Amino acid sequence: MGKPNNRKLCADLGCPDRVEKRKPTREGRIIVKPRAPTGAAFLQLVSACVAMFGLLLLHAQYAKAAPVTAEVVSLLQGEEKLAIEIRKRKQNLDSYYLDNKGALLWIGTGRMPKVIARMNAAESDGLFSSDFPTDYLQKLSAAAAESDARSQAVVELLFSAFFLKFAEQIKTGRVAPKKVDPELYWQTKQVDMADALRLLAKAPDVAQFITDWEPSVPAYKALKARLAVYREFAKNNNWPKIPSGDALKPGMDDPRVPILRTRLAGDGPLGAKAAAVQGAIYDDALVAAVRQFQRNHGLEPDGVVGFNTKVALNIPADERVRQIIVSMERWRWIPEDLGRDYVLVNIAGFHLTRFENGKFAERKRVIVGKPYRRTPAFSDTIKYLEFNPFWTVPYSIATRDKLPALKKNASALSASGFEVFSGSNRIDPRAVNWREYSRSNFPFKLRQKPGPKNALGQVKFMFPNKFNVYLHDTPNRDLFDKTFRSFSSGCVRVHEPIDLAEAVLKSKDGWDRQRIDAVLAGGERTVVNLEKPLPVHIVYSTAWLAEDGSLRFYVDFYQRDERLYKALFGKSVPWKGG
Repeated sequence: MGKPNNRKLCADLGCPDRVEKRKPTREGRIIVKPRAPTGAAFLQLVSACVAMFGLLLLHAQYAKAAPVTAEVVSLLQGEEKLAIEIRKRKQNLDSYYLDNKGALLWIGTGRMPKVIARMNAAESDGLFSSDFPTDYLQKLSAAAAESDARSQAVVELLFSAFFLKFAEQIKTGRVAPKKVDPELYWQTKQVDMADALRLLAKAPDVAQFITDWEPSVPAYKALKARLAVYREFAKNNNWPKIPSGDALKPGMDDPRVPILRTRLAGDGPLGAKAAAVQGAIYDDALVAAVRQFQRNHGLEPDGVVGFNTKVALNIPADERVRQIIVSMERWRWIPEDLGRDYVLVNIAGFHLTRFENGKFAERKRVIVGKPYRRTPAFSDTIKYLEFNPFWTVPYSIATRDKLPALKKNASALSASGFEVFSGSNRIDPRAVNWREYSRSNFPFKLRQKPGPKNALGQVKFMFPNKFNVYLHDTPNRDLFDKTFRSFSSGCVRVHEPIDLAEAVLKSKDGWDRQRIDAVLAGGERTVVNLEKPLPVHIVYSTAWLAEDGSLRFYVDFYQRDERLYKALFGKSVPWKGG
């Protein structure tokens, strides 16, 4: 970069060293008088000075940075043994500094103290500042100004390497999903970490980088905001414990009641209202607050402070902080592009949420797999709906559940609409000696015909997958009245599925509610393909921000949080339930 031509720049803008020549005087002298700048010219002068200063500064920075940049390239291209953290990230460093000829990110930019401060505040992201050697980085930062170009290049690469570690944890988590939870089946999240360096180079500051880089999933951002609230709550106002004793029931006079009022004081408007009342009577206001607390914690909202409610009440605030961190870690594993329209099932909360144009549309209750037949967590797309479906019984269910029933009474199974096939031939179940068969030699296929007893109900939402899991109706609709709804063999049963079908088919020409009802009444199996597959995400999150803004904490009934908790915090969960 050449030096700026100050004389030319000044001449072009009319600086005050330009002169105005006048005619000679009688004595033959020529009087030269400086031309006073006009208002506009003066502003141009100021702008020119600022521009010249900027050019000079840029030139100086470029001249200073050039040797360091050359040393960075030399280090990355050379045979010299690099620090282990640099070697771990070398592919990404090569991509930024060599392939893209990226500018220096740390030397001479003022970013070093800012990223150190941000790493020290990693807890605000649900991470651990102890993962980052900030004291060491501080010493490197202090020494960099007095170092030679080679040493500054090493500092540049070390800062970039540790920054990449920080950025990777924000984006994809601290632990590998499959190592800590083999029942998670999301596709590996592919992230080009060199993008973090390129984004940082463009960002006005480190804080803006974090905002742009962190997972864009709304649930993650909501939990991060609540994490700050609960950290503050745990720091300043940890709640009291409810002493043990018999279950507290409405109307009781008990010395634990004032403690319960204090415990619920910060738990929303109902809790504040209950806390304003004095006395040891378990009154209606406190019952309402307890019921709300129970709903927010996945408990039966009966107003009775029994064992499970007491456990939930006595979980300390700092443990709720850890529960939020565990759920944030799970959201880092999930694909960030959920889709504009999508369905989100939270196994832990027993609910399905449908989104349109990225916004909440409706929420429905669901039934999920039993603890020994767990619903897997994964993402897919709904490709078609099937009304009046047949149910082809999975082999595991056929041999574990149906075979014992066939051995007892083959006719009873036929009365429920089941058919037996040997290959493609339908056979009479009464003609088979079922006692000759077991799980190891069962050669038959069982299928249930459409009808009121069909296990899939009137409709199923299909996203073919290796687990043979999908969304469907059920004839046992009374189970939706239960609070804890872990009753299925792995599939997700949906409350009011015909309403969901109508919403999913809204953009499909000719498929309004009237036609859906007519097809159902006809009883014939009917498949409707979606013109645009609908993303569906099945997740397991025990900390959840509800549509009303309340933070819900659900029971870890699959014990999936226990494994992740130990991986993150190096110890076992100190409580069960709640």
